[in-house]
Amino acid sequence: MLQTMKKIMGSKAWDIIWLACGWGTLITVSILSFDPKAGVGMPGSADDHYTETMNWVWFIVTLIGAILAPLIVNLMANQKVRLGSGIGVVGAGLDVANYWNMGIIGSVMTAVWAFITYVKGFISSGKQKGEFKAAKTSKKDLIVCGTVALIGCAVAVILYFAPASMFAGTFMEDNVINIQNDPMWIKICNIILIVSMMISQYLLTAGNASAWFAWIITNILQIITAGYVAFGSAETGNPAYFIVGLMFIINTVKGCVMWYEPSDKKANA
Repeated sequence: MLQTMKKIMGSKAWDIIWLACGWGTLITVSILSFDPKAGVGMPGSADDHYTETMNWVWFIVTLIGAILAPLIVNLMANQKVRLGSGIGVVGAGLDVANYWNMGIIGSVMTAVWAFITYVKGFISSGKQKGEFKAAKTSKKDLIVCGTVALIGCAVAVILYFAPASMFAGTFMEDNVINIQNDPMWIKICNIILIVSMMISQYLLTAGNASAWFAWIITNILQIITAGYVAFGSAETGNPAYFIVGLMFIINTVKGCVMWYEPSDKKANA
């Protein structure tokens, strides 16, 4: 059963279909949600730092990110950690700039962490000789994950529960006000999502097979939050992001299949 799944999910046809669907959805979302005049204000107003030219620049950045994101996770699922990490450095760097521009500070934090871990993954994977072999979760990995969880949770709690006045006059103010209006259950989901994403990202670039099981939890939380934004919030978002979440969890299942090595095979190695 496992070998059959590996044969199907490891085929070029599978990757072509999945990447085509991923790129098609993300690029379509980027194009449909783009407004070159969005946020453009009169000189001296709160929005005077937005211009149509800059909006086009950020649209191109978003579009490149939409192209790189499915490619990176697909390469990682196919055990091409060095190449995936190398492209991931570029993608995460663009995400940091894009999220900072939009004022989504929680996503800035996870994007910075992704950038750091991709750099580490690119360097460490270059030292591995021969065929890729997924690593076991070590005591050091658990310590790092625990530390990341504590720090990530602390920052996320501050962002979600600190009074908006703390961010008065900054680009984060509107974002903080918006998330404070979310129901408690979605706030908790988002906090867990930030922590889960950071842990999953670390384990993935460390070449740890357990990363994909962590990503399943992360993807489920992403689907829940995306579903709320698309169908349940006062400001209804684009349901395409919900579809993207479903697509990414399919790739996560592929990662579990491709990275998993039966215990009997390990024993005979």
